[in-house]
Amino acid sequence: MYESRKRQGERTDLTSAQNVLKFNTAEEIGKEYGVSHMTVKRDAEFSKSVDKVANEIGENAKEAILSGQANDRKSK
Repeated sequence: MYESRKRQGERTDLTSAQNVLKFNTAEEIGKEYGVSHMTVKRDAEFSKSVDKVANEIGENAKEAILSGQANDRKSK
């Protein structure tokens, strides 16, 4: 949600000297769901990472991660 919505507020006109956001997307989403803006940003990074794993290994890996069935080798 964050990745798709954050680009909606960008100014794309060529007369602007800056690329200014009309609002802070992470703060808006955080207010909607009762979490901090940093939680929204961390969740977006996690989502990107899970998608990358799914692309490289397969959808079964994505399902295992999201269901909590994936093994974390570093914690052992």
